[in-house]
This record gives sequence, structure tokens and C-alpha cells, in this order.
Amino acid sequence: MSIRSELLSISFKIINAKKLAARALRNPARNTGVMDAHKFSRKLKVSTTKVDGFPVHTITGERILNKHIIYLHGGAYLMEAIPRIGL
Repeated sequence: MSIRSELLSISFKIINAKKLAARALRNPARNTGVMDAHKFSRKLKVSTTKVDGFPVHTITGERILNKHIIYLHGGAYLMEAIPRIGL
């Protein structure tokens, strides 16, 4: 196992990830139908369009890079988009 995956495993144990997931399933997020763009940094531009009736959120930064992230939703909705992920 890599050091990164080992650290991730330990962090899940510390934050009790199973309990957090169970709580999220018991109390699902309310579907507001809107992603709050104000939660994101002012350096980011958030625009929303509809494709085949589904909202598509495009988040762009100050500089346009030749890099893209495509997130395909897997099914269950547990949490709204978060402004920052520490990787």
C-alpha cells in the first residue's frame, strides 16, 4: 500500500468516516436545485447551463489552462459541491 493510501486510510479512521456517511444517509441534503456560487473564491467564475434538462456547472479560474476535470455523478446526492479540496 502506498504512503498516500495509508495516510488516507488512517485519516478515515480518525474522522470516523463510516459514521459520517451513515449520518449523511439518515439526513440527506435538501435539494435546493441551486449551487451557491458565492461559496467559491472570488477568483473563480461559476456558470450554470442545462444539458438535456440537467444542470451543468462550469467553474473557471483567472487563467485558462489546457486542463479539464469532468465529474460524472455516480447516483446518490449526499453533499453539495465544496469550494476547496485539500489533496
